[in-house]
Amino acid sequence: MSEEKKTIAERLDEIDGVVKKLENEDLPLEEALKAFEEGIALVRETNAKLTEAETRLKTLTGEGNPDEL
Repeated sequence: MSEEKKTIAERLDEIDGVVKKLENEDLPLEEALKAFEEGIALVRETNAKLTEAETRLKTLTGEGNPDEL
């Protein structure tokens, strides 16, 4: 599935998976760094999607800029 098509819930599940991976004490440093970078990217993508949804909701409820519709 493409990154654009992932739901917020799917992204949150992926973040959870990264956290569980990082909690593994036997994870080599290089793998931990790679997992951390992946997690940060997922958090940023998820935050952007949540911000986009918030903006749309504000627009639809009249709290945002009506020109955005």
